Amino acid sequence: MTNNKSTTSFVGLNRDAKCIEPHVTFQSFLVKRRHWEGKYTYPHWQLVFGDKDNTYLSRLDVSNFFSSDTSVGLVSSLIWGFPKGNKPGGANFEPFFNELNFFTQQIEKIQKTALSNQTFKDLNSVPGIKTSVTTKLMYFSDCKIDDVRCLIFDRRVLDTLQLFKFTEFKSLEEEFVKLRANPQKISFNAYKAYCTICSQIAMQLGVTAETIEYLLFNQNIQIALAKASEMELVS
Repeated sequence: MTNNKSTTSFVGLNRDAKCIEPHVTFQSFLVKRRHWEGKYTYPHWQLVFGDKDNTYLSRLDVSNFFSSDTSVGLVSSLIWGFPKGNKPGGANFEPFFNELNFFTQQIEKIQKTALSNQTFKDLNSVPGIKTSVTTKLMYFSDCKIDDVRCLIFDRRVLDTLQLFKFTEFKSLEEEFVKLRANPQKISFNAYKAYCTICSQIAMQLGVTAETIEYLLFNQNIQIALAKASEMELVS
């Protein structure tokens, strides 16, 4: 299916991405109030959960929260990204809630001025809260970097990029190798390049940049497309 060289084209493999695009904003996760309320100090859980103990939270829901309040949007971004209330390794998000005002100020600053090397460093300066979290905050708050949308970059996206070694991302291969040990350590320049490449691919396929990120996030889609492509070559 893959090899060690960049031979697979993301554009070629995902030529029917327009079929996926309408569903991206409705990507949802079941989130449970008990995983958050009582564990973290936050006065407005009802704004996210309403009167429900469990609810499905979509990308569109999270984006809409930002229209009313940045801090609520940031909290809902975190809940959407980590439905169980912890990081995959079990670490909690206490530093995020302790510094919620800081993150709110930083995101609002980036919304006004666009992401720079310095604001990227500042946003990722809180111990324990790095790019798997902060790129979600920037994505959902519609932050920009050189006129392209900031996108989610986390372990799932990285795993897909490392597995397939898409030709479009060849310039970032060395950076991806470094990130195997710590995917939280993506540099500003590499993140900027990732967002730019995704935007360029999106233009080629006639879809939004978030559709490209969604397709990278869902590795099983890429595996299924690759297997289908192999079957086409055999038949």
